[in-house]
Amino acid sequence: MENRPTRKSSIEEILRKSINYWALTLNIQIIFSVLYFSIIFLVAYYFFKYYGLQPEFLRLIKLSETNIPAAQEGIIKWAENPNFATFVIVFVIIKAVMFPLNIGIFHIYRKIDEKIPFNISDLYEGYRGFNFFKFLGFAIFWGFINLYAGAFKPLVLVWILITIFSAPLMFFKNVTIFETIRLTIKALKLDFPTIFICCFLAFLFSYFGIIFFFVGILITFPFWNAVIYTMYCKYFRESEKEVSA
Repeated sequence: MENRPTRKSSIEEILRKSINYWALTLNIQIIFSVLYFSIIFLVAYYFFKYYGLQPEFLRLIKLSETNIPAAQEGIIKWAENPNFATFVIVFVIIKAVMFPLNIGIFHIYRKIDEKIPFNISDLYEGYRGFNFFKFLGFAIFWGFINLYAGAFKPLVLVWILITIFSAPLMFFKNVTIFETIRLTIKALKLDFPTIFICCFLAFLFSYFGIIFFFVGILITFPFWNAVIYTMYCKYFRESEKEVSA
């Protein structure tokens, strides 16, 4: 273990480097966001209609304008529809199919570090060869655990934190999902306050774009990946399968 700088300087360093990665790849990050949100929305909308959920949804929206309690009761009954449960499962899979785009962002950041030119095709690194199946499987596993953890909200936060480095660890170190969780927990024990604060700030900034007529999120949303990658580089050495800082 190396001597660490003060927590404040560590946070500033992580955020500064993250902003640099984000700014250098802004055009690609916009493409990332457009692909991610548009495909998820269009495919999810198709299945939403396919399972016959749209008519009742529209009725409840209209009902909420005049009778909110009745609309809330209707939503509870609507959610008990077996087709709704099926749609939720399908939605988790749709998001999982889009997850490998994040790997492309990490791949581009690594090229920046190595001073190698990058282009838009690098965004699809996570879909090449075995990478697609590896990260699709991880995203489905992550999504279903997150779905069931949602019944108790604090578990969602725990699940996010203990898997925060899973994607870059699987991509750069080629370790298993469960090994990434072990390594992430070790990093959290080493410097939990810094990691938690950076994650919190990344979350705020990533969704900050929503207030600009929702369009701004196309620019701010990918910032989350920049923070994860920067922290990964800080806490892990790829020549060693252990926490390094």
